[in-house]
Amino acid sequence: MYNEPMLIKKKNHNKKPLMLVFTIVMFLGISFAAAYFVSNQSDTRVNKLVSGLIDIEFTNQTENIYLSEDKAVPMMDSLGKQNPPYEFTVKNISKVPIRVYIALDIKSITIDKSALRYALYINNEEVITSDLSKLDESNNLYTLENLDPSESITGKIVFWIDYYYEEVNQTFDATIKVTGESKDYIYEKKTYATDTLKEKLGTGGLVGIPTTCSEESCEPITDKSADKSTIREYRYVGATANNYVTFNDEKWRIIGIFKDAAGQEHMKIVRNGVLPASAMPDTYTVSGQEFNIRYNSGATAYWNSTRTGTNYNDWTTAGLKYWLNSEGTTDGYLKSLTGTAQNMIYEAKWYLGNFKYGSSGDDTVTAYEHERGSTTCSGSCSGGDVWSGNEATWTGKIALMYPSDYGYSADSSYWSGTILYSYNSAAKDTSWLYKEANHSTSTSEWLLSPFSGTSYIVARWTSDGYVDYDHANNRYGARPALYLKSTVTINGGEGTSTSPFTLTS
Repeated sequence: MYNEPMLIKKKNHNKKPLMLVFTIVMFLGISFAAAYFVSNQSDTRVNKLVSGLIDIEFTNQTENIYLSEDKAVPMMDSLGKQNPPYEFTVKNISKVPIRVYIALDIKSITIDKSALRYALYINNEEVITSDLSKLDESNNLYTLENLDPSESITGKIVFWIDYYYEEVNQTFDATIKVTGESKDYIYEKKTYATDTLKEKLGTGGLVGIPTTCSEESCEPITDKSADKSTIREYRYVGATANNYVTFNDEKWRIIGIFKDAAGQEHMKIVRNGVLPASAMPDTYTVSGQEFNIRYNSGATAYWNSTRTGTNYNDWTTAGLKYWLNSEGTTDGYLKSLTGTAQNMIYEAKWYLGNFKYGSSGDDTVTAYEHERGSTTCSGSCSGGDVWSGNEATWTGKIALMYPSDYGYSADSSYWSGTILYSYNSAAKDTSWLYKEANHSTSTSEWLLSPFSGTSYIVARWTSDGYVDYDHANNRYGARPALYLKSTVTINGGEGTSTSPFTLTS
């Protein structure tokens, strides 16, 4: 049996200015027979400030959203993301910047929180895919740190039931809330770490990568007065760089500053060396499948030590991914970090397009483009394609460096025209990653990107300094990379080896 869909009269969704908080309500009722999503609006006026007002416009763009019988069954993420979304627009019509929270107010739930998955999109870009068990005490789905006056964002959220869930007749009732606040901007304007670093543009190795970067021209920007809209991202470049930072009570290095889909900026950092053998277990079990992690002196398989099934270079099902993000039956690397470090990590969108290797393979510029590819291929694939059965992106906390991260760390004269397979000559000696970040001369390291040649091969950074590939079941070093939350600040240090930057969240 299943509930009949609730019919809703078409409403006149005129935009309404609200003070401080506007709660958008989406009632959810889920069972495996059927699940209906019914939209409503609630005007909640809460004045949290002594002075200053926040107005938010919300436009409900979809009515009577429901999960039909064929959508209310367990399914893989790739199919679940095709479920009907709930869409909304939030606009700041006040005169001050605001912070926007998108959260759940759970009324009742019997379904296992880990079984109810969701994907949130901001401005048509996926910002997070996760499940309800990962939410904090406030059930916050996403925080947009800054929405300037007159600016708006469009969002949509999709729910589905995890493929491996077996219980039936479970329910979930909740509302979705969108809240805006201005406290930090009015009373305690913060200087975030990304802003502190950008003030150092042109010094210590920090440069801007232009939005027009291409094979024809990719000249780094070093002038602080340059139009910020012309800068795609910021990176540390050269044989030496003042990009040391203390994270998890150890030295890490800052790769650069990158924007997410909503325009928020995040520092991307990488461990100053591969993980030692002592940090890894021999095996790691996920949903009954055992992955072999450690081998010899800290070397690890990307996927597993053996190959069974298909799509061995799909990061989303790799044993190394599961262990780095503590997704198994026992604690993995993520949960071994200090609580302070864990709270700083941003759940970012990572790109899984194929890397092209060979005499006509990727240089740094094309590697960056191919990492963001999304065209599905089967049998004959090229750079930028995504193997059939692989995911094009992954949203999570800890992964590995891209091939382009290494490429851009070298002098800009090598970014275009010098394939990464040839970086073992002069190029490597202009890279801080090769010269200063404890890159081993005896052990190669895994990189994130799948290889375009076959669906069981992955890119690696060799001990000689060039980028090639190997089978996902072979074992090399693992150097964790991650993004920090946009609210992290720098409270000390100079970025040098003897005086690394120190952080607060």
